[in-house]
Amino acid sequence: MAKQSQSISFRNAVLNTDDMTITEYEKEDTKVYDLMKVLKEFHGKEGLSAMFKFGDDRMPDGE
Repeated sequence: MAKQSQSISFRNAVLNTDDMTITEYEKEDTKVYDLMKVLKEFHGKEGLSAMFKFGDDRMPDGE
C-alpha cells in the first residue's frame, strides 16, 4: 500500500503569536511565514504528530 506524508519544519526560528508568524533565520537570509497558513495546511488531518523543540545551553549544577 502506498503511503503519503506531509511535514514542515523550521530551524533557528522565532514563533511570534502577536502577529502569528514564524521567522526563520539563516546565515544570509531571513524568511517569514504566516503561522495560520501553515496550520491550515494540517486542519482536519487525523493522526497528527506535533512538536515544538527548544535548545538552550545549561550551566552545570553548582555554578
